[in-house]
Amino acid sequence: MKPKKLKHPDLPAIKTQPPADSFILTFRNLHPGFRFNISLCRPVVQLLLSQMGVKKAELSWYFVNAKRMARVNEKYLGHEGSTDVITFQYLQHPQKDILFGDVFICIDEAHYYAKEFQTTPQSETLRYLIHSILHLQDFDDIDPADRKIMKSHENKWVKWIESQLNMDQILLKR
Repeated sequence: MKPKKLKHPDLPAIKTQPPADSFILTFRNLHPGFRFNISLCRPVVQLLLSQMGVKKAELSWYFVNAKRMARVNEKYLGHEGSTDVITFQYLQHPQKDILFGDVFICIDEAHYYAKEFQTTPQSETLRYLIHSILHLQDFDDIDPADRKIMKSHENKWVKWIESQLNMDQILLKR
């Protein structure tokens, strides 16, 4: 079963000047306890998108705490409590090379799961960024077989980007 298409959450966004490569990327840190290094994140995401075959994208990421994520989760998905990533896909017919959507990433969940999986919050946040891009490329993780395929792609891209760049400075405490 495919997830239903979701309405725009109407949160404020700070739009940036579109790069020449037709990626319009917005990052908004709404978590009061952490500073998100946008100047590091932007080129990482641009590199990922181009390596993942994306030609055009208009995407916004909101980095939030568990309380805000729980509100978004309940309001738009009807689920109680926080979650790691929520992706809003705005294309009626998703494509792998054209992406249009908004993503909420819960930094509190990244910290929790980093401890659980013995990794870093930075690596977990990177995983959530990649996870959201895969969802926007129409990968799904509801069915176990689809989840296995998506996880394989996710692991491949996390490993690749971590071999290319030092991600330690992407997420810092205030």
